Amino acid sequence: MIDVFSPCVTFNKVQTYDWFRKRVYKLEDAGHDPADFHAAMDKALEWGEKIPYGLLYRNPNPPASLDVQDPGLQSGPLARQPLGLTKEQRAKLIEEFM
Repeated sequence: MIDVFSPCVTFNKVQTYDWFRKRVYKLEDAGHDPADFHAAMDKALEWGEKIPYGLLYRNPNPPASLDVQDPGLQSGPLARQPLGLTKEQRAKLIEEFM
């Protein structure tokens, strides 16, 4: 997830670029550990006089991706795998839906 700070220069006269510049700080410079889930949640809720930016959280033990977990995807994307139908079966299906 990406959160972008982009002040509205037309209508927002309070949270301007200067307002943000005075408050934002880089998490990496503050010694934040992106592997610490609870610290990341605390930083995500921080807003006001101090506003953190940078990498909040990266799971140190991410689960396997879907393509690794699903045996049907071991041969690549489903769209590129053969259907396993004969021409007659495919024609019958197309006719049924037309």
